Amino acid sequence: MNSLIWKSVVELAATKKSDDEIVFITNNSRDFGDGDGGLHEHLREDLVASDLDSDAVTLMPRRRSTWISTSPSRIGCGHS
Repeated sequence: MNSLIWKSVVELAATKKSDDEIVFITNNSRDFGDGDGGLHEHLREDLVASDLDSDAVTLMPRRRSTWISTSPSRIGCGHS
């Protein structure tokens, strides 16, 4: 399941406009994160392999009290 989620995030990042920010919100920062609040090294490598910057996606651990709002200029991807 994690690989399908990540593939969707990478595909979304590949189609974003230059001024859009991709924030990946997840309860599973243990699998997706590097332990310091960033994306795991292998996931950053996936972005580079897809001709994207290694910082094209920002990881945000989901907290139970987090409110998520979307606007037309921002796209988010989350999984609970």
